[in-house]
Formats: sequence, C-alpha cells, structure tokens
Amino acid sequence: MNTPKWINEAPKKNSFRSVFKYGDPNGFKHPNDRLVEELKDKFGIEKDGFNKMESTGNETISEKIKSNISSDSFNVFKNICGEENISSKEYDRLKYSTGKTVEEAMKLRRGIIDKITDLVIHPRNKSEISQIVKHCNEQKIPIYVYGGGSSVNFGYYPENGGVTLVLATHLNKIISFNETNQTVRVESGMMGPAFEEALNNAPKLYGAKHEFTCGHFPQSFEYSTVGGWFITLGSGQQSSYYGDAGDLVLGVEMISPSGTIITKEYAATANGPKLLDIIYF
Repeated sequence: MNTPKWINEAPKKNSFRSVFKYGDPNGFKHPNDRLVEELKDKFGIEKDGFNKMESTGNETISEKIKSNISSDSFNVFKNICGEENISSKEYDRLKYSTGKTVEEAMKLRRGIIDKITDLVIHPRNKSEISQIVKHCNEQKIPIYVYGGGSSVNFGYYPENGGVTLVLATHLNKIISFNETNQTVRVESGMMGPAFEEALNNAPKLYGAKHEFTCGHFPQSFEYSTVGGWFITLGSGQQSSYYGDAGDLVLGVEMISPSGTIITKEYAATANGPKLLDIIYF
C-alpha cells in the first residue's frame, strides 16, 4: 500500500491553512487505507495522486487589502471597545470572514481571498454592542456576528463589507443559575464545552443540589457557541429527547438600533404571536 503523505503538523502561524483547518491545530484524522483505495477507484486518481498536491494552504497571508472603514468610524469603535479589541489586520479580517464550507476551504487552500470584513471588533459587554449597533445603523455599515466559527452556510461572508463582531472573546460566561426552574442566563458567545462543563459542575460552581446538562450536542459542539445554536435553530444527537436548540430557549435579550428587546422568560401563551419565533426568522 502506497500510503499518502498526510500532513501531521499544525498549520503555520498566520497561514491560510490556520484559517480553514477545523478543530485542534494539532489534531488529525486521516482516511484509512480502504477509503483511500475507494477514492482512487471512484475518482480515477492515479497511484501517487494524493502526493501531488498543488498546495496545502500553508503559505503565510501577506496580501495587503484596504479596509473601507472611515477613520472617523475607526476612532469611534476604538473609543468604545479599546484599541486592543479591534483589528484591521488582513489575517484577522480573513479569519473572521470564513466559515467551514468546503468551498471556503478550497479557495483558501489555493490562496484565493474573496471579500473580507473591513474591521474585526471584540466587544466586551452589552453596552458596547449597543453603541456599535447604533453607530453602524447611522453610518449604514453592515454588521456580521462571529461565534465559534463553525458555520457551513456562508454565515460570515461579508457581501457588502462592514464590521464583524466576535462574541466568544469576552461574552462567554453564565450570568446566573436558577436551580428551582432549571434555567441559566448565558452570554451568547459561550462555547459549547465550557457551557456543558459548567452545568455538569453546578453543585461546585453554583451550590446546586444536582448536576445538569444542556442536552444539546450538535456535530459542531466543540467549536460552536450557545448563541449560534439558538439563532440557527440547531439540532443535535439528543434533540429527539431534549428538543432542538430553539426549544431550549425561554427568552432572549436582543440589541437593535432603536433599543433592546427582551422577551419574557416563561412559556408562550395563546393570546398573540410568539416573539421568539419572530426573532428566529
């Protein structure tokens, strides 16, 4: 068996590959010999075809791409979030404009950069998000939201430029825990494993009598956020028991240009539209 020369090293820093590689940079799961032979047979790949790579995407991103954010808006965002929480570097803008579709990975593997966001912002709290949203609304600047980076439907693609808000950097905590009604208030940027671990350790962390689980385990569990589960109406391996992500949410707090929308934390009634459904769609 002519075993292909699989890559077993983490991507180089600031490379295209470091953007599109999924999961642990040092984690690898290669096709077994049987699958390799099947691929060769079905797609007519010659004997050493796997070793004739046009590129692995390990080249460093060095392109200079102009940001279209005005200096005035840049300064507004800097004053809101602090200079350390905004970036116009090409690598950061590309990273937070890219999901995990095959199309995106293949383009980056070839060093092809499509449209990217003009500015990356890591807001620290709701107040900062509110200020950012209001300014963007006034200046007609598009906003994109980045959670864990596992989107497979071009959810981060900045069609018209704009700014990308990265929520997992700072907005990643459980705010309150209520064992009586078995609910938690959680920031939307909290990653799945951190959220589940906190619930599993509720007696130690929150003085609860019992351990808990969210019960939502999508394929992207390790690399997706609680907010991402909800807004995409995600399903998981145990959704037939616990329900989809949308079924697990009682209420939300949503920031809009005109103010903050807060839905009530109890089950919907039959006397009008369900606001959560309106927010979903």
